[in-house]
Amino acid sequence: MALWRRSTVMPRLPTLSSPQVHPDPRFSVRVRNTAAQATTTAVALTLSWNVTDTNRGLMFQLITPTQLVCRKPGVFEGVAEISWASDAVGYRRLDVIRINTDKTEDTVGGDIRAPAPATIRTVQNAPIHSEFRIGDKIEIRVTQTSGGALNVQSNSKDSPMLGLTLVRPLEPRVL
Repeated sequence: MALWRRSTVMPRLPTLSSPQVHPDPRFSVRVRNTAAQATTTAVALTLSWNVTDTNRGLMFQLITPTQLVCRKPGVFEGVAEISWASDAVGYRRLDVIRINTDKTEDTVGGDIRAPAPATIRTVQNAPIHSEFRIGDKIEIRVTQTSGGALNVQSNSKDSPMLGLTLVRPLEPRVL
């Protein structure tokens, strides 16, 4: 007669190094903007994109200058990055927004910073790890409270950028 014994080993959660979850470079997107974008104090600005560096697998489509729409469902990892012009007043905020197909919004990444000294620019990075379904849209919104206009910088090193890579595909939901 075999004895049944309860295992004391905890199940392992999927990680990037496990076979269940891994970045798939065949499905990745990277967009950026080559022009500075001016913000007004305490007013959210949705960043626009004018360059698509890569869109492998055609998983995202730039439907407007400010939105990407998901064409391949899955769990994605990535980063949004911006650089602010120098200013020693107020905070800087970066939000990665997912607009679901039912029009509800979720923040799936973000960063809030105090200003740097007046001679140093503020750089923000927001890591992203989120599930996206077909039709979900992604926007990057920024806010600052310098008391006046302040640019999100754009140049060869600091172009505002959004990059995502598929780490796990999702099966379509059956209703």
